[in-house]
Parts: sequence; C-alpha cells; structure tokens
Amino acid sequence: MSGVDISYLGIMEQEWLLSAIRVTNTYPNGHHAVLMKEYFSAGKLTEKLINTIMTEQKAGSSKVIISADKISKYFPKEYNKQEIINIILQLLEDNWRNGGGR
Repeated sequence: MSGVDISYLGIMEQEWLLSAIRVTNTYPNGHHAVLMKEYFSAGKLTEKLINTIMTEQKAGSSKVIISADKISKYFPKEYNKQEIINIILQLLEDNWRNGGGR
C-alpha cells in the first residue's frame, strides 16, 4: 500500500525519497508513505522532511547512531557507509563470539 501513496508524490519528491532510502537503508512503511502524501498534498513536503520521516523511530524500537566524525579516523576515506557498517558489525560479531563481550 505504501507504493500507492508514494506514487502520488512528484518526481522530485520521489528522487528525494530514493536518496533517503539509500542513506537510511530502509524503505518507507505505510505510515511514512501516508505522511509524505499528506505533506505533498499540502505543498509542504521538503527533502529535509522526507529525511526526518524516514529516520523517525518506531514506538518501542531503539537505535544507536554514531556520527561519521567520531569513527572516520578508523576508516580509509574511500570506504562508503555500507562498507563501514559491515566492518563494524563483523568486528562486534568476532569480538563477542570470542568472549570479548559481556
């Protein structure tokens, strides 16, 4: 159903959404799509608002966000976001599996 609501967005807004999907590595759920459609219909949908909607936390869920500034010194400049995430997850997996965690 979210695809139907997204289809009502303009081309530019859909491009902003695609960019947000790539950055957040998440797809809009039904709630996100309805919100974006409502804001678009009211003429108030902006790229910043799309990013805010796409990064909102679901009730009861938790996120840990580490800014790139804090970890960039540990990775070569050529590494993209997904490569950095994969390395961090692998390091955590290796460390916790070998008794380094709790």
